[in-house]
Amino acid sequence: MNFNYLRDQKGFTLIEFLLTVTILSIVLLVFASFFGPRFSLYLRASEEANIHSELNILNRKIHDELVNITDIELLTSQPASFQVGYEYYYINGSNKLVKVDASGNDKVVNSNLVFNTFDLSLYKRSGDNQNYITIESEAVLKNADQEMVFNILLNNINDKDESDPNVDYVGIKYQ
Repeated sequence: MNFNYLRDQKGFTLIEFLLTVTILSIVLLVFASFFGPRFSLYLRASEEANIHSELNILNRKIHDELVNITDIELLTSQPASFQVGYEYYYINGSNKLVKVDASGNDKVVNSNLVFNTFDLSLYKRSGDNQNYITIESEAVLKNADQEMVFNILLNNINDKDESDPNVDYVGIKYQ
């Protein structure tokens, strides 16, 4: 049997192949250990930026609707029925923020956000006779959560008493 044809073959030996695979594995391991944690930090920061953006958009929408209202009532529970001519914001049983328009049509405002808290209070700032509403919320979006507090000057309301700080208000009825 003639084995000379095997010696004339061009290509890699098994040892060269195993050495190449080993070196490539080490390079990939170093690459993964360097970039892996940074990528997870990027994903976390991206999720936090998304929820912050979603809450800012929602807060701006609520602000634009409430700033010029003429009547407001804070609700201690989810409304069982809706009074025609009034609009509502409240948290439903799935912890989603629901908006009810003046004709009674309800809609989840942002289906991505889940609210752990949505606390409301009315107050008057010392020195002026204007009413303000404070909305404190904590929402979750994917793996990120965000707390946000914002105050709205109610331009056309100045005769409401401050809300009881010992009561949990979960909704708003306004006109």
